[in-house]
Amino acid sequence: AVVSTQSTWGVLPRSPVPCKQQNTTRMSRMYVDNGMKVISEAWGSFVETSGFTSASIWELVLSLLNKSELLKTGMALIGSLLVVNVLYSLLWHTLVGLKTFLLPTLVSLLKSPKLKEKYGPWAVVTGTTQGIGKEYAMALARQGLNIVLISRNSRSWSSGVGQGDRQK
Repeated sequence: AVVSTQSTWGVLPRSPVPCKQQNTTRMSRMYVDNGMKVISEAWGSFVETSGFTSASIWELVLSLLNKSELLKTGMALIGSLLVVNVLYSLLWHTLVGLKTFLLPTLVSLLKSPKLKEKYGPWAVVTGTTQGIGKEYAMALARQGLNIVLISRNSRSWSSGVGQGDRQK
């Protein structure tokens, strides 16, 4: 019997049979196991009846290649295009790598940047107590720029860039 409740929208039917999670899980497992049995039996019978082995497939391919000159030419063309594609890709990525990593280094050796002429005599560097900020400050100082150093901790700054590195 269906039990229903009254609401403002009308009668809402309720399911007479409550859903049980355990029964559903057991049923799902049973269906999966039975399905896998059916698939494995079908595959086994297909393999037994077909008689295909790797040797027979290889013989079939060789016989097709020996019978048709057009097929040989097509396969040679596809192989040649694959080799050309691999060589082009290798050359392209080598040139991109050289352009990205080697070219900027070579240009910087030949032509040093003239930051003082381009941007003016002053530079502001943050985070100068250690790491990359400290190295930027040192590199800019070597190029002759006046530097404004900004750091969160004045004690570590006074023992870092300000003291020992002035001698460099």
